[in-house]
Amino acid sequence: MSGIGLKYKIIYVIFILTIIIVSSLTLVFLTGGFDGFNFNTEPIIETYHPNGTLSDPIQTSYFGFDGVAISSGFDTYELSPIANYEISGKVVGVAYYKNENLAVSPMDLCVVWGNMANRTDIVYTQGNRDCTFRATGSSLDIITHFSNSHIIPANDDILNKLQNVKVGDIVTIKGYLVNVKRTSSISSSTWTWISSTSRSDTGNNACEIIYVKGISIYR
Repeated sequence: MSGIGLKYKIIYVIFILTIIIVSSLTLVFLTGGFDGFNFNTEPIIETYHPNGTLSDPIQTSYFGFDGVAISSGFDTYELSPIANYEISGKVVGVAYYKNENLAVSPMDLCVVWGNMANRTDIVYTQGNRDCTFRATGSSLDIITHFSNSHIIPANDDILNKLQNVKVGDIVTIKGYLVNVKRTSSISSSTWTWISSTSRSDTGNNACEIIYVKGISIYR
């Protein structure tokens, strides 16, 4: 065999081996075969440790966020921060809302903490952007350990994680309490949605409006 023929044969073999290696690596990556790479878009759901405490929400003067404007359809929603906010608790209600004026907030989460997380004598009902409860035992502590939060996800990744939340999960949500001003480009009308800043209020405007920047789910 001539030197030229051998040279081309070696090049051909190298070319075939390269194709095989690249194809194999591609298959491994797409199937998640390497532990160091995870292409699964599902959120990580951690194990909840019963010894953990579900203390009161943490609310402080806001910083690091100047607000944001979100467009949806013919409406613009201006979010104005009023506090940094973190809440950890047990989810007792999840409600989704579609095709309504407040499309920027597609869901509500009803969450309890403290001793309320362990009570089994309370029935929770959600609807019309509200959450109510009925208890057979004492209800004195429920109001101050109970929150129906209007959720505004900061991005699609946060929304994906939120959509995996189920009743009974323990969650930690971090973000900002915000007031929302909606302006219509068709009628130029405006409407304002005010967040609660107290854990002991009731009635209208007693719900927190949370611009969610992070969430952990424990199950």
